[in-house]
Amino acid sequence: AGIDDIDEIEAAGLNSNVQTIIQAEFSQSELAKENCDNTCFNRPNYNTFRYVFDGQGNDVRGPNGNTTDLGNIDMTDPNELNNFIQWCQQNYPAERYALVLWNHGNGFKGLLADETSNPGKMMTFDQLESALSGIHRLEIIDFDMCLMGAYETLEKIKNYTNYAVFSEELVPGEGNPYTEVMRKLISNPSSDGATFASHIAKACHDYYKGGLPSATFSAFNLADYISFETSLNNLAEYMKNNLDPLAVSIDQSASECQKYKIAELKDLVNFLEILKSKTSDGQIHGLIDAVRSNVMGNFRIANYASNGTHNEANDVSNSNGLTIRMPSRYDRLANSGPGSFENYKSQNSDKPWTAFLEKWLENKDTDPYLKSDRVEIYLIWQEEKVQL
Repeated sequence: AGIDDIDEIEAAGLNSNVQTIIQAEFSQSELAKENCDNTCFNRPNYNTFRYVFDGQGNDVRGPNGNTTDLGNIDMTDPNELNNFIQWCQQNYPAERYALVLWNHGNGFKGLLADETSNPGKMMTFDQLESALSGIHRLEIIDFDMCLMGAYETLEKIKNYTNYAVFSEELVPGEGNPYTEVMRKLISNPSSDGATFASHIAKACHDYYKGGLPSATFSAFNLADYISFETSLNNLAEYMKNNLDPLAVSIDQSASECQKYKIAELKDLVNFLEILKSKTSDGQIHGLIDAVRSNVMGNFRIANYASNGTHNEANDVSNSNGLTIRMPSRYDRLANSGPGSFENYKSQNSDKPWTAFLEKWLENKDTDPYLKSDRVEIYLIWQEEKVQL
């Protein structure tokens, strides 16, 4: 799909006021699964490469023009991402910059993978923040990957970009429909960040709606992040300090609200709407309303959700654009590794939501963290779930 995306960008055409540069590498083992070798994407090898689009067309699969061979670099290394961004900004200066990150996303557990240089590892959120340091501020960061539409994502990029585009749910393997995305910009290169970020979300929605998988896409304006964060911090403090009378309602709300492939990821607004309906506490009602009005106001500039036609597609009808980590008592956390609370806490140590979660998770059971290259199947029988 990444190779096809290069062709989609080439098919969009060219405008001298829009410059597009890609840095990529493709896995030999993954391509072999589709009977593809390096010749099927017009490269002499599998090394990392840079490709500057200059209008050669798309009559061959993969890059039509000259590429720069970088050797085999680790695409999960934050220094390499930082080097790429700085190189682009120095060599192709622009009034506005958009960074698209295309690869695997795994919510708060991390993003980006490189199975040739760093197998089994992903870039952490702290490393993403490091990768963005020292650059000219970006207009847009678009996460063309799964499960990145989260409060935790925005917290790490708030100082480096004006707008963010991402998905609460899994993103279908084809990723962004780049021809449609780029044609809009090429036809109107003076578009501001809000216009283009909203277009990306809508183009993705229009492309996938009615298809087999469910899909969600949203865009946020980071200029309004501080107001949102203040309201969320106030709510988190109150929930932590009043956990005993609220615990049952919180647990029920976390169990019933909109969730995604990682069950701990809950749609923030839907969780709070259900929590409000289950409590008679007027103070928490006001705090919930403040968070909801921030999310649904100028902070969120686009939100789309479509249910897939496959019989196993997740119902995403109650998606409002932003998730937060909110495990119910039935969501088993890993006791170590990227999915553990300790890892989450280490990267969000000073946040009121983290402090609330720490108190919420006291004495909660965890599961051993398992990492294996083998196919392994486990049956875990939990008596309390059978009783539901």
